[in-house]
Amino acid sequence: MTKLLFDLEESMKKCPPQYLYAKGPNGEKWEGEPGTKFIKRHIMRIDSVMYLKDDQTKVEENVASNIKDIADSFNAKGWDHSEQPLVYWESPDGDKGDEGYHRTPAARRNGWETLPFDKIEYDTPLDQEVSKHNSNNGLPKKINRIKDTVKSVKRSVDLDYITADKIKDPKEIEIKALIERLTPGKGDDHRKRVLKKFRALDSGYSTLRTYDGDTANELCEKLNLPFGGVKNFEKTGKVGYIKSQGSFKSLMHDCMTLIVKDKVPVDDDGNYIPIEIRAFIEEPSPIPAVLRRQRVKWLERFKSDCLDFIKTFYTKTTGMDYKYILPILFKGFACQDITSNPDNNGLPMEDNVVLEDWMINLLS
Repeated sequence: MTKLLFDLEESMKKCPPQYLYAKGPNGEKWEGEPGTKFIKRHIMRIDSVMYLKDDQTKVEENVASNIKDIADSFNAKGWDHSEQPLVYWESPDGDKGDEGYHRTPAARRNGWETLPFDKIEYDTPLDQEVSKHNSNNGLPKKINRIKDTVKSVKRSVDLDYITADKIKDPKEIEIKALIERLTPGKGDDHRKRVLKKFRALDSGYSTLRTYDGDTANELCEKLNLPFGGVKNFEKTGKVGYIKSQGSFKSLMHDCMTLIVKDKVPVDDDGNYIPIEIRAFIEEPSPIPAVLRRQRVKWLERFKSDCLDFIKTFYTKTTGMDYKYILPILFKGFACQDITSNPDNNGLPMEDNVVLEDWMINLLS
């Protein structure tokens, strides 16, 4: 192991804690992240600080390559004193690291045994969550993506730092205020996307399940259903999509592309095994009657903008009536009404995928 020499005076000059934290060690009012208090900056052994994976805020991808990139940077340039040091706090279980999760193993790769650290305190656990999230800016760290911000929002809700319950907070004041803190310098459109992505994980109602494109695909994969065109073909022997409301132009194009490129499987008689289409409502109502109306609207749009459009196009371009069976088949809505059903031992009203006769009749 190697004990490097770091210049704390240079670090304090090039990376002043006054601009990182809200308060100084004696309670001085500083200009940094609200809810944080700087205690001291010093050199300490890497192995004296615990970095727990479950405490980290980023959605990890390609962790090994991230660590290698940082290690290579350390090896080529050494420690950049304009960079914020690693951050830790004194927990009941010992010193825990909040910032520097990847830099620690990267330093070890180069044989370093010490690094510069800032010891800080937080006013509240929510302040700690925000501070950890907002530290991910600049090199060699990776800037926050929407999925990282959504993860911090979800962690804050799961740990009861804020409420996401639309009954308790119908105007979503708490969650919107948190998203604003987590997205400094971002505009309203970005923040709306964060909220929308979070609501795909938590509807705000205990009786309602929500999805976005990713979570809907995950449901199909879990149930061994086709999705994303051919993505689950090896397991299901079929192709298909799961679609929210909105324009059906892309869905129609994707279905036609599968057919043209011979991606749609056929049975023993050479007939197409239909492309299976499932649906979900992106912003569903917790009122069952309203949810049904939302589904009716989805089905009407699917029929007029996709199924009937294809048949009309065929008739107008050939001069003949369409007399075939389209190889596109609706197969139900992803479960969203999870109200307890007293007539079924308290199990959810809907489970997995819902396909009822009235849906088929509406499309006929």
